[in-house]
Amino acid sequence: MATPTNAVFMPYNWVTDGAAVVFSGGSWETTLPLSRLASYDPRKRAWSTDALNASTIVKIDLGQIRTLNFFAAMFTNFSQSARVRWTFGNDATFAT
Repeated sequence: MATPTNAVFMPYNWVTDGAAVVFSGGSWETTLPLSRLASYDPRKRAWSTDALNASTIVKIDLGQIRTLNFFAAMFTNFSQSARVRWTFGNDATFAT
């Protein structure tokens, strides 16, 4: 039997690697800042100061162009009326 070459059991997590990853955007509580989302621990939460769209923006800069094989937002508490938009790009303006 041939050796499988496309099996991925656990994709590499660029965010928890900590290599030049920067979290920004929104307005977050001082004691529960956005940077806490880099943890694997689901108990480490980040809380926005309010529910306004401008306050709940999350931007993650991976420091350089990376290939994303998998993306997940786990342990979230989005309401049923929440609007979620994922934008991926390789420059600050998302032109490309």
